[in-house]
Amino acid sequence: MNTDTTEIDARLAQLRGKHQQLDRRIAVLSMVAIARNVRAALPEAQTVALTWSDDGSCLIPDGYHSASGHRIGYMPKGAWAGDDRNSWEHDLDQAIMPYCTNLEELNESVWEPFTTDHNPLSGELLDNGDRRLKIEQVLAEAERETADVKSFTDWAEVVGITCEDLDELIYDVVASQASDINNGGPESQIEYLIGFCGVVEARALLVDCQPESPHPLYSVSDLRGSMAEGYDDRAVNTILGRISEASGLRLVCVWDLYDEAGVGGNSQFYVATEEGRLHKLVGDLWRWLNGDPDDPDTPHFPGAPSSWIGPLADKTPDDLPYDDGFCNYAIVDETQSQPSRG
Repeated sequence: MNTDTTEIDARLAQLRGKHQQLDRRIAVLSMVAIARNVRAALPEAQTVALTWSDDGSCLIPDGYHSASGHRIGYMPKGAWAGDDRNSWEHDLDQAIMPYCTNLEELNESVWEPFTTDHNPLSGELLDNGDRRLKIEQVLAEAERETADVKSFTDWAEVVGITCEDLDELIYDVVASQASDINNGGPESQIEYLIGFCGVVEARALLVDCQPESPHPLYSVSDLRGSMAEGYDDRAVNTILGRISEASGLRLVCVWDLYDEAGVGGNSQFYVATEEGRLHKLVGDLWRWLNGDPDDPDTPHFPGAPSSWIGPLADKTPDDLPYDDGFCNYAIVDETQSQPSRG
């Protein structure tokens, strides 16, 4: 499917801009944690081999190398040299894996200067975009940062900057970013939550944030994907009936025909107004009901009821010869002796 991604690209660029400083900090701290863990376990290690994960989303550990470039624990020709590989290499991989996964393509500009893409033994480029993290360089940068923090702290104390002054400064810096996010309204705020926390945690936070008396539409959240395997007139009455009651809109289903066997043929959902008109159903509700609940493309929410009301249809309920008195209509009623209207 060809989709115009201009708006998506613009939002991603905006989101990345908001998180640029945070992403940098996460990447730096992750590199320091990797370097310190490896140095403590393998003092002779000078680099950590990193390769891209199977899905290409992040870097993962792929061995530890000495100053000469040889992989620790392996013979020069590549054979494993010891009997305890699983007891130290596996454990070390597991210890640094959470930090490695924070090294992504999006923050490559942060971690790339602390890596090399060449094999010191052969002088050739490493395969598949692999990297080797330079432990000494990372630890030296961490020491410089620690020294900078101490230097600025000492200077602040000498000139009389207090904790209260710093409280106000930090609040101003953070509040400026928060103001930009909050002024964008709910979409900007929720976009920030999803970008910062991920979809699963953002959803949990929003659930915790809901008022004690949530919108009545929350009561039909269990109906997502309820029509994915099809529906009949009884399911329509049950499902659209619940949504109608919760949303305050009257939702109906118009079938091709009605005969002795019941309703049949193609069907279409509409919003019926009190003035006796039908509006085409638009928005996310139909996909929310009919999409596979395990498909990430199925909307997580049906949208606001106001977003379901589309343009006027070319028919009204009075034009339709059959209705069951609830949510089902039909364009043709084959049980009537007279030709159907409309």
